Amino acid sequence: MIFETNISDYYKVVQSSDECCYKYILGKLQEAKEIYIMAFGKSQRNIQLMDSLKSLKGKITVISDIDTIKGENIKRINKIDSSFNLDKNSKIIMTEKAAFIGAEEGSFSTGFLTIDSDVVDELRDNLFTEKGDVYKGYEFTKIEIIFMNYYSKINRIIEDIISGAFKEDEKGNGFYNSNDAHIKSDDIKWVHKTIDEFNITLANIKEVELKKALEDTFDKENISALKQICISDGNMMKLANLSLDDVEKRKELSVKAEKEITELYDKLSIFNEELYGVVEQMIDIKTRQ
Repeated sequence: MIFETNISDYYKVVQSSDECCYKYILGKLQEAKEIYIMAFGKSQRNIQLMDSLKSLKGKITVISDIDTIKGENIKRINKIDSSFNLDKNSKIIMTEKAAFIGAEEGSFSTGFLTIDSDVVDELRDNLFTEKGDVYKGYEFTKIEIIFMNYYSKINRIIEDIISGAFKEDEKGNGFYNSNDAHIKSDDIKWVHKTIDEFNITLANIKEVELKKALEDTFDKENISALKQICISDGNMMKLANLSLDDVEKRKELSVKAEKEITELYDKLSIFNEELYGVVEQMIDIKTRQ
């Protein structure tokens, strides 16, 4: 199932479960002169994506660890510009005119589809070129891309938490699964890492007005509390590291970890709403310029 939300004529947010949410970009690859792909991990969907490149005529640039594609038309780049805060769950699929920026793991994927030429140019010039560490663009656009990436990944983690630790009654109301809750230790660690990177990103912004506007938007106490939840060696982390076979222990820890997991979910949701709001405002500002 795919859910789409239009932000402007140039942007939409796409979320999906058990379905490819970047179909729009895939449909444009045959006619594209330039194609840029970044994807990691040998998931079935990633392998199919890489295999589909073999029949394309456009110039293809790939950042990947997947060895299913060969030929002179494929250019591999091992080093990624860390300023874009990318990791193994990130996915970027671009042509010279449009881009999908998102995150995908398992059955869940979420991201932004855009035809904004500023974003397309920024990604190409800073990520898909040999001199990707040279920043040539506009800081506003760079922050916009970084926050899109944050939003996409955190939204995916929220979906993981919902599917692993919550259930629905017959009316569709969600409730905590106190008998058999699941949460991934990698998700908890990634949230912790993201908070650190987010704070560094804010600290390094040079444009004074942009920096102040962002600092005023985000709830610092919520972000600090979110980080503390993730570094705590409490029942939630014990549950995350528990073997799937230990049914009785899982039931015990599911009950004990309820407060931590629900608090993590609540605070992540607040942070993600703030990220979405900032991206939406930045898009609106650019649209009006």
